[in-house]
Amino acid sequence: MCQAISGEAVLTGDTVNVLTSDKTDSHTAIRAEHNIPEDSGGPSVIKHTPIELIPVTSLTELSGMEFRFDDEQPDWWTDDMTEEATRQLFQAWKTRWKVWGKELNFSGSLDLGRLAALPENVRLSAGGGLYLGSLAALPENVRLSAGGSLNLSRLAALPENVRLSAGGDLDLSGLAVLPESAQLFAGGHLNLRSLKSIPKDIKIKACKVWLQEN
Repeated sequence: MCQAISGEAVLTGDTVNVLTSDKTDSHTAIRAEHNIPEDSGGPSVIKHTPIELIPVTSLTELSGMEFRFDDEQPDWWTDDMTEEATRQLFQAWKTRWKVWGKELNFSGSLDLGRLAALPENVRLSAGGGLYLGSLAALPENVRLSAGGSLNLSRLAALPENVRLSAGGDLDLSGLAVLPESAQLFAGGHLNLRSLKSIPKDIKIKACKVWLQEN
């Protein structure tokens, strides 16, 4: 899966113009949306390359994000292009937020699988899957929802009063403690394979709950 935020850098003269989508981070879909040909070879063909800006240590600070090529760096690429492409990707990332730094709503899938931490009070919503498999902890008052799967497989514990919602599977397979105030909703499977039991009064709704086998 292409990670957030993805774009296609198109060479225009000596500079690049980065094209993104407000619906998807799929490079193939972005090229189709902007009518960019798949074949980038030959002297008469448009020069373009898939790029990404990946949140690693921060969702909102450019210094906490990593620029990378989704393919090999083309021979026509320069260091100035990296700086300009990074700037354009960061601006596109900011437009996804309903409230900058607090609430992000994206209609497609959102892959934040390398992100190490979330700030307090943030709300993240994805129409498709939401992937946060590198998070070791969640701060207070975070709200996460996904129309597809929600992956939080590395979490060992949840804060009080947390609310997690997934239209597909909800992966909490690393969870060792489940607070009674948690609210967990999954249209598919709820994976709690590190737990032997669930607190009696906890609010859970799922197609199936997977617990540790005795």
